[in-house]
Order: sequence, then structure tokens, then C-alpha cells
Amino acid sequence: MEIPRNLASEIISRYRQEDLPCLSDTLLRLSRLNPESESAFEELSGIILEDMGLTGKVIRTVNSVYYRRCGQEITTITQALVLLGFETVRKIAMNMAVLDLAEKSKNDPLVSLILSSFTAAFLAQDILDPEGESTGESVFVRGLFHCLGRIILCLHQSKLYEALAAKESEGEEQRKAVEAFFSDLGRGFGELWGLPQSMINSMEGSQTFSDPDSKVIGMCHLAIRSVLTDSGSKLLSGVIDKIAREISSSTEGVVKKISQAFDASLSLSPAFKSRATLKRVKTISKRLDRSNGHLAYPQGGNGNVGGVSRFLGLLTNLTSIMVQKRFGLDKVYLLAAEALLRGVEMERVVLSLLTVDKRWLRPRYAIGKGTEGVKAGLEMAYPPRNQDVARCFEQNQIRTLNWHTVTGEKKAPNQIRPQGQVCLAPIVVNQKPIGCFLLDRPVSKGNILPEDILMVTAVRDLVVLATQNR
Repeated sequence: MEIPRNLASEIISRYRQEDLPCLSDTLLRLSRLNPESESAFEELSGIILEDMGLTGKVIRTVNSVYYRRCGQEITTITQALVLLGFETVRKIAMNMAVLDLAEKSKNDPLVSLILSSFTAAFLAQDILDPEGESTGESVFVRGLFHCLGRIILCLHQSKLYEALAAKESEGEEQRKAVEAFFSDLGRGFGELWGLPQSMINSMEGSQTFSDPDSKVIGMCHLAIRSVLTDSGSKLLSGVIDKIAREISSSTEGVVKKISQAFDASLSLSPAFKSRATLKRVKTISKRLDRSNGHLAYPQGGNGNVGGVSRFLGLLTNLTSIMVQKRFGLDKVYLLAAEALLRGVEMERVVLSLLTVDKRWLRPRYAIGKGTEGVKAGLEMAYPPRNQDVARCFEQNQIRTLNWHTVTGEKKAPNQIRPQGQVCLAPIVVNQKPIGCFLLDRPVSKGNILPEDILMVTAVRDLVVLATQNR
């Protein structure tokens, strides 16, 4: 089959017109984050915490033996960020988001393609950044998105993807034509979605050899795809030789790294252990002369338990961070918001602080579901015009009100229910109000109970203590 000249632009145009669901919103938001932004820390934690499933997976992963470098259990996303850094936590979160694509899909070619992307990313990282010292966009993330065009086409037009993938084995000219198509598609979507330029420059077909790292990433993907498609030992041997020359290594050393990369990716998810995938890997393993070494990707860990135990763990964690005064108030506040969100099982938590002119309470942090609009639209006049809200601050009393009472005449953001319950917890330091927590609970979880107020009080009081001591 011939590849229509404008096929890539037609697919991108169709996406614009019909709003086709490509990848996940969480994955795109994670990939767009700017590590150099002052709000990067807050934005990353907010994205992860909106999805409780993703939160649990990230925390389980950082508690694995591989990541527990600090010798203590990590119970919160904020703590993980403080101890492990922005890039490490984002990498883990993106891994989990991409894995969701594979685990929720019954599309075997897509599962194999995502396995290929993970394996090539592990291989590239092992070759280019073995000590984890990469700056900016990590080698692993760039490797994971190298085949974005393929993943998009396989996700939405799997038969067309398989036909094009089969065409690659017809010869070098056909392989380059297919690669050029996927390059156009991947770069087009990368630019449409506003992905970082370093990621776009590392996509398939984009490594014009001006960036040595992108060149190696491309070779890693070609090697791993040749393994999974069983495309013949000649192509695989040629790519391995090229990688060895590029990094001044022996072919045996490269083969060992490929074996280790497969060990790492196969242990990520049951979705990768499908019969077809394992058959391909077992078939090729003899050709690769697999070593006995095993590079286990982090998984397991103690995870997070529910109910009171979870809350006590989060509270202990908050206390520990407070004692270490090297952590600024911003991190303490964010950790406290997370403790309330997950420990008290709220739908969202907003921390509003008093402006310098003491006329407004404006959101500083908003985490949980649908918080973007809440943070932008939830501004409260100070002193509060509603008597019930004013009384909370005057008496330093935590109360359950409704959103309409809190927002007053100002229209409430669309994400909140005007008549829904909200817990208002004023933060008063040395008899001077500095802000408040606003918390609401999913309808399915019922009303806010007195025992919930007790937990909110404990967290709020720690925040007051931390503020007084800094």
C-alpha cells in the first residue's frame, strides 16, 4: 500500500474538528509541565492528586526498594516531591498514566507498542543517563514519547497501523517512508498539544543527528521494535552494532542492556505479560543470549492503607516535615492540603490566604477533582460579609456551611454545587486570620461528620503551629 501524501495532516485536522480522544488528559498535562516554572511543584502534585488511582500507584512505586533512598516510608505526593525531586515523580506519574492505556486496552498491537516504548526508554536511560543526572526533560520521558505518532494511530486506527508496520519490513526505502509518516503525525500532535520542544525534537524521524541523545533514543527504539516484531537478526545485529559504536561499548554490553531493559518493562504490568508478547520475547531471548542479571522495576511497597490508619500516617508525615525547618511554609501548606484530601476523604481541598491588603481571601492551593475553575473563580471578600462565615473567623471555629453561604453574591465556580456542604477551617495565627481551608466531600460519601471535623482540626492546628514557628 502507498501512504497518502496528506494522511498525517488529515488525521490531525480530524482531531481538531471532531475532538477525538487521543491519549489521556492526565498524561498530556503531565507532559506539558515546565520544570523551570515557579509553580511546577504545585501543578505536578495537583494533577496527580486529582486522580486517586494514580495517586495510589505513584505512592506504591516511590516506596519500592529502588526509590526508597531516604530510608523512610513515603506516604504523600508532596513528600515524594520534596525527597525525590520534580523529574523523578513526574516520570513515575507519566509511567503510570501510559500504563493505564495498555491495561485498559484490548488492542494487542497497542500493548506491544507501549511495551516497546517502555523498553526502549529504559534502554536509552541506561545508556545515556545511568546515574539519573539528566537535566531538563529526562531521557526516559523523551524515550517514552519517541513513538507518539505510532501510539496515536494504533490507538484509533489499529488496522491501518498494522498495515503500515508490516510495510516497514519490505525494505529500507519503505521503512523510511513509514517512519517519515509517523514522524509527521507525532510532531504534529506534539505541537498541537504544546508538548515541550525537547520531547518533540526526540520523536521518531526528528533526530537529525544534531542531538546525539535523540540519535541514540531512535536507535534504541529501532532495536526493541526489531525484537518484538521478530523482524530478523540482520536488522537487530546492525542496530546493536551502531549503538555499540555510538556509545563506545561492546556488542555484548549492549545486548546485556537490552536484556535488562526487557526485565524492567515486563515487570511493570500484567498487561505486558500477554501470551503473544511473552512468546515474542521468549523467541528472541535466545538470539539475545539473555544474561542472568535482573533489573527489577520498582513495584509493590507498603502502599497506603485506608481509614484512620491512612489519616494517622499522613498526620505523622506532616508533623515530621514541620520539625525539619528546612522545608518552607509552602510545602507544609501543600502537604496539609493533601492530608485533608486523602486522610479525610474529601473531593477537593482549597487553601485560601489573605492578600497583602487584607481585603480578599484568594486560593493559594486547590487540589482534588475539578480544581482549575475553583482556583480561578473562588475569591472571597474580607472581612466576610456573611455573618456565619465572619463568625468562623472571629471565633476561630471550624464549621460546616454550604457553598452558597461562602461565596455569597459572587457566582460560585461551575465545579461546585451551591447547596453542597463545605467545611470552612479558619487559620488564625496569634489572633490574626491569615487564611482558611475549604473542603467538600463527594455526594456519594455523604455529609461531613463530627469525626471529620476533628481530623480537620488536627491538621489545621499543625498548620498554625508551623506558621508560628517560621
